Amino acid sequence: GHHNHPGPSFHSTLSRNGLAHPCHHLYMEIEFEAASRRFTRDAQSRQKAAAEKRASQRAERERTRALREQHEREQQERLKEALAREAELARIRDEDLERNRGVVYHATLRTSLSMEGETRRIRRRADKVILPRSAATALTLASKNGPLFFELTVAGACTHASLLDFAAEEGTLGAPPEVLRSLGLPADGSGHADVQVRYKPLPKGTFAKVQPLHSRFRAEVEDVKVLLEGELHLRTTLSIGDEIDVGEQKRHTIRIVELQPEHAVSLIDTDLEVEVLPSVEEEVEVARARAQAEAAAAAQAAAAEAA
Repeated sequence: GHHNHPGPSFHSTLSRNGLAHPCHHLYMEIEFEAASRRFTRDAQSRQKAAAEKRASQRAERERTRALREQHEREQQERLKEALAREAELARIRDEDLERNRGVVYHATLRTSLSMEGETRRIRRRADKVILPRSAATALTLASKNGPLFFELTVAGACTHASLLDFAAEEGTLGAPPEVLRSLGLPADGSGHADVQVRYKPLPKGTFAKVQPLHSRFRAEVEDVKVLLEGELHLRTTLSIGDEIDVGEQKRHTIRIVELQPEHAVSLIDTDLEVEVLPSVEEEVEVARARAQAEAAAAAQAAAAEAA
C-alpha cells in the first residue's frame, strides 16, 4: 500500500519541518507588518522632530534678524536725532551770532533755588538769575547789546530772565522762586532740573495782555493799573505763558497771554500798555452758560418740531 497515498506522508514531512505551516506564515506577516508600522512611525516621528527643529531654528533666526534690524533701526534713529540736535544747535548758534552781533552763549545748567536778589534788596529781583563764572568769558562782549537776558527752557516750559551775577557753582543756575515756578518746577527749590540757558537780547515791551486765573480778581482788585505796575517793577522780563502771583499775600495769579513786539520782552525803561481780560474762571462760566443756552434752544426747537 506504499504507492497508494504518497500525498499525506509527503505533507506530514513538510509540516514536521515547520516550513509551510499556514499559521506560522500568518504570524510572520503580522510581525513584519508591526515592525514595518513601527519603523514608519519612528521614521515619521524622526521627520516630524527634524521638521520642528528646523522650524524652531528658522523662527530663532527670524527673531535674531528682527532684533538685529530693530537694533540697527534704533541706532539709525539715535544717530539721526543726534545729527538733528547738532544741526539745530548749529542753526541756533548761527542765528544768535547774527542777531546778537557775534555773542553766543548756550549751556545746560542744573537749577538751584537762590534768594540772593532778595537778600541784597535788589528791586527787580523776581527774574534775576545767577550764572557760573565760566559764562562770564563767553559773555564778555555782550554788554554792547544792553542788559543781559537769557531764554530758559526745560521740558516744554520756557521763560526769560536777566543776570544778577556770575557766582553760581559750575554747572548750576541760581534762580529765584518765580523763575522756578515759570519753568514748572517747585518754587521751594525741592525739584532740580537741567535747563537750557541761551543768551538772548530782548526788545523793550510795548503791550501786554494778561488774564487773571480767578474771578475774585475783578471783585477784590480796585486799581488794576497800580497793582500791575507795582508787580512789573519787580521784574525785568515777561514771556507769554508766564504765570505771576500778584497783590497782597500774592493771592491773585495772572497769566501773560499776549506780548508785543515779540513773545518775550524787556521791562527795563519801558512804557507798557496792559490790557486785562476777564478771568479764566469767568470765561469757563460764560462758555458753560452759552452751551446751556444753546442746548436749551436746540431742545425747544426739537420740541416745536415734534409738535
